[in-house]
Amino acid sequence: SSVFVTMANESWTGPFFFVAIADPQLGMLHENESWAEELDMLYKAIDKVNQIQPAFVIFLGDLVHAFPDKSEELFERQALQATDFKKAVDRIDRTIPVYYVSGNHDIGNKVDERGRRTYQERFGKDFFAFTAHGVRCVVLNTQAFFDPDARELASAQEKFLEENLEAGAINDDGTPKYKQRIVFGHISPFLFASDEPEAYFNLAPPIRSKLLGIAKNAGVRLWMAGHYHRNAGGIDGSLECVTSSALGTVLHPTGIDPLGLGGCGEKICNEAESGLRIVKVYEDKIAHEWFPVKDIPDSVSV
Repeated sequence: SSVFVTMANESWTGPFFFVAIADPQLGMLHENESWAEELDMLYKAIDKVNQIQPAFVIFLGDLVHAFPDKSEELFERQALQATDFKKAVDRIDRTIPVYYVSGNHDIGNKVDERGRRTYQERFGKDFFAFTAHGVRCVVLNTQAFFDPDARELASAQEKFLEENLEAGAINDDGTPKYKQRIVFGHISPFLFASDEPEAYFNLAPPIRSKLLGIAKNAGVRLWMAGHYHRNAGGIDGSLECVTSSALGTVLHPTGIDPLGLGGCGEKICNEAESGLRIVKVYEDKIAHEWFPVKDIPDSVSV
């Protein structure tokens, strides 16, 4: 079964921070020929993660670039990229939990069954829930919401999201069970505005409003995504949607078609532009900041 809930139900002990890393995407810069630059960014980021000791690290999808469903050659290339990715991630301190979100390059633009199964063998479930320090988190496989032929998987996740956000959950003493709720997925429901048109980098309005409705109803304050290779974000009522740029290759905007592929310009992968997001979680708010690799702080206080 794809439904998997970790039971590490930690309770709130005060404000904390975690690290969100989008699109390390080994192989993007040189179209799967090599991935030394992306790997360099990943190792540098991991050194910083070990230094600042976040409560957890979450990768927001597109761990690798080679699609699993385009050709056997690319399927094998993906395996090499995944091996290098896992070798790097193995350097993260064992005391720091690491979570993975599946991206379109990980499992296929169309939900590819072999791609999905291979992903699960490498990185675990493609949708699940976990609790970290009194904060309820749900991870979704957003490709199911993007691929019109994956309706069954999409419906299963809608139900899973609703059940696992545990709206209104209380402790035995009547206090709220969770201080915050956060949703993670690769493709953002929206990049800038909840009423923006459907495009390559967001989810279609009908499924978007359904997912946002479930999230807002449960008191979700933050929805985190990647996929865009640039930073973006917007507010929908009480919920903030934050799209993080890549730790791997960043895309410069062309100035046209900001929601679609026409907006993707020059590819860059270096310490001045590739980076990660530090998210600070408080009882009454969630704050976050983007850092290029060269500017990741040596310590973080909340």
